[in-house]
Amino acid sequence: MPSALDRRVGASTYRPKILAVDDDTRMRESLRDLLALNGYHAETASSGAEAKERLVNEYFDVVLLDLRLGDANGHQVLDFLAEQGVDSTVIVVSGDSSIEAAIDSLRHGAHDFVRKPYAAEELIKRLDNALSKRRLERDNAMIRERLRKSEELYRYMVNSSPDIVYMLDEHGCFTFVNDKIESVLGFKRERLLGEHFSTIVYGHDLERFPRVFNERRTGERATRNTELRLRRHRRNEARDFDDEDDIVAVELNAMGVYSHEGGHARFLGTYGVARDISERKRAEKTIMYQAYHDLLTGLPNRTLFKDHLNLALAQATRNSQMLAVMFLDLDRFKVVNDTLGHGMGDRLLRLVSRRLHECLRGGEVKRRRYSYS
Repeated sequence: MPSALDRRVGASTYRPKILAVDDDTRMRESLRDLLALNGYHAETASSGAEAKERLVNEYFDVVLLDLRLGDANGHQVLDFLAEQGVDSTVIVVSGDSSIEAAIDSLRHGAHDFVRKPYAAEELIKRLDNALSKRRLERDNAMIRERLRKSEELYRYMVNSSPDIVYMLDEHGCFTFVNDKIESVLGFKRERLLGEHFSTIVYGHDLERFPRVFNERRTGERATRNTELRLRRHRRNEARDFDDEDDIVAVELNAMGVYSHEGGHARFLGTYGVARDISERKRAEKTIMYQAYHDLLTGLPNRTLFKDHLNLALAQATRNSQMLAVMFLDLDRFKVVNDTLGHGMGDRLLRLVSRRLHECLRGGEVKRRRYSYS
């Protein structure tokens, strides 16, 4: 009978290699058993030093990395992998639930961040996504190698790219844009040819970065990994405002293109690639929300309460005003959990949270000066 992994990847016989790094023996064994139940084979490392040694000398597709190791910090391991050029996708699995830990892990090169204790199905889903991404990257690399052999294959690569690829003339008008523009922004590529690039750049960013999308510089000075917002095609052009659905966040790389005929450099236009990073932005927004809200009730947690309380205290002091803080408690809540079960306790908490929302005016709810902890 085929395993869960075999069913996911179809007829492929390739078995990905996974390394679980955790200094807690029970956690390592539990993680290894969980992966085995889902058709994966995982090897383990009990320290940062062991993980570094194995990753340098062996190939692993995915690394499940704890941040708090006995001999090293997980961020140090991430930095080491980057320095050594180790081609492994890292998913941080950590008991540190702070937003700083999640954001720092992504900045140090982690692909994803999972908090302990985690739901088994959530971890497997994240692992599936990471492996799918690696398979796509490997396939794309093979395609790019073949496409370099001819102009026809090169054009196929451009139009099949997951990114927006474009060319501007010296006046900033589109001379080429690939098919990705339609799925990302909704513009027909034929509609944009000859149009000025300001047609698709979000107005505020056009003012902030007037020379980024139509970059003239080359080499190290050229635009690299710059976050920019583009405007979706609007069916109702009469609207004179932009809402969140009108905007797509991209990561832009652009450079000037020059002709060197006759020994003189003549500017021909701009070549650029814009990658849709909307998913990443949504993930960052989700991480931020989870860091400051209780996931059961949706109420702001103690961290957000303290932030608002400190702000209110500062304002009251500055304006010589009084400040009141009301504390609500659920008496004998433990009795509900012990007698009726935690499921019923959760239902009670959600009901109380809804009643709190109903008791507050809209402006008070919006300011969220209440807390669940």
